Amino acid sequence: MTKRYFKTTVNNETLMVDCGYDRPLDHYFLNVYAPGRPEEEQNVYVSMYDPRWMATGRSPRLFGGLTLDDLQQVFREQGITPPEGLIPLLIEDAALQRGNDIKIWE
Repeated sequence: MTKRYFKTTVNNETLMVDCGYDRPLDHYFLNVYAPGRPEEEQNVYVSMYDPRWMATGRSPRLFGGLTLDDLQQVFREQGITPPEGLIPLLIEDAALQRGNDIKIWE
């Protein structure tokens, strides 16, 4: 699994984004947190809890996961602008079946 971390600001709120490629499951994931909120309200978005990705009829390898298009759709829905270089890196992660790699955008 690759882990790609960055901070962003949406509606004057700092959000922490954790996304990447899950090699064993062969799909992408996305977690968005708001560390300034009370603990029980910090999860802004968690892809594995989004019912759209758990829909019957999705490919078994995608069950609960995201395609790259899905990931970009959620970025748009959440108002998140990914850092430069993130999308090409995620594409490369999948193409190389990369695992155990971390990149943090400061």
